Amino acid sequence: HSVVAWAFRCIDVDGAKLLYDDCPPKHLHDPDDFAAAAYVDNLAVFSTCAATADDKLDTVIQYLRSCGFELHEHCRAATLFDFIGLSFDGRRGHHLVRVKPSKVMKIVRGISVLLSHSFVSGRNLEIVLGHVNWMLLCCRSSMCVISSCYQYVRSCYNRPSLLWRSVRSELSLVLAL
Repeated sequence: HSVVAWAFRCIDVDGAKLLYDDCPPKHLHDPDDFAAAAYVDNLAVFSTCAATADDKLDTVIQYLRSCGFELHEHCRAATLFDFIGLSFDGRRGHHLVRVKPSKVMKIVRGISVLLSHSFVSGRNLEIVLGHVNWMLLCCRSSMCVISSCYQYVRSCYNRPSLLWRSVRSELSLVLAL
């Protein structure tokens, strides 16, 4: 995030245009309004005008490349797109952001594998919990359902142990969300 924030500042973009965790929402009313988000080497520019989004994206990409950064593929402005494991639907009347269905299915498979075993190490549970935690960030209040899971990770990190009933219950709740 800091490299992209730096790059935007270098091309004279106000830092208030950047989206980050816990920032206030950005209201995009005019065709020239935009907001940008970055995660590691992923970058998205949001606008009500495709030309504005494409122009700002092209400008920051050109600047980063001129500084020696190698960037992977990027897509032009669209109302339906994926970014960092999220699916965005900006069609009129929709305005929806959700976890990509394919990512949800991987998490469901991971939880199902854990639930199919009697004995699980805390480390293995921790790996799946990392993905679950990321998914639940879309609805932070739902994160409260996995407290026993974290206790289990701390208690049984290096050794497979009988998976607690409370952990099974919490993982089943995650599947039901």
